[in-house]
Amino acid sequence: MAQQRTFTDAYIKGLKAKARPYKRAEHAPKGEGRLVVRVQPSGSKELFYRYRANGRDTLVSIGRFDSKAREATEGREGKGRGLTLAEARAETDRLFKLQRRTGDVKTHLEALKREQEMERRKGTFRQLLDTYTEALEKAGKPSYKQAAGVFRRNVVEPFPTMASARASEIEPGDIQRILAR
Repeated sequence: MAQQRTFTDAYIKGLKAKARPYKRAEHAPKGEGRLVVRVQPSGSKELFYRYRANGRDTLVSIGRFDSKAREATEGREGKGRGLTLAEARAETDRLFKLQRRTGDVKTHLEALKREQEMERRKGTFRQLLDTYTEALEKAGKPSYKQAAGVFRRNVVEPFPTMASARASEIEPGDIQRILAR
């Protein structure tokens, strides 16, 4: 019978490095995700949320274990800092709830990441206008300077809020306001 364990700081700190990476999993009821620590040959300890979806185990990285993380970064969120066991448990709980809602945490997180990337790539109205004038210039059209001037005088300067809005948010009424000017 497998040994049932609940991680403690002392337990994780006591895991020794070996020639090859190895994992230890915390006990959890069947069907629930669990906290996993992977010990690297360097001695670093990586934390994962492991769950079962579509008939196979899946790991989602939580971060690097550092029992002193709170002391070293008291009062500030440091990028690259390790996680305490308490922080890892909180993240495991969050991922478990997400698993319950979505069925597959990793697929859901990847979809969210893609959505955020797509949103980040969406440019402003001004960037759209600039891209258009750059395309005219690359095509060798002498009118690119004239188009840039028209956009600057009739859109960017009189409507700075509209120019800084995402291009996808510009509505026909906005274009009518520009043309009516």
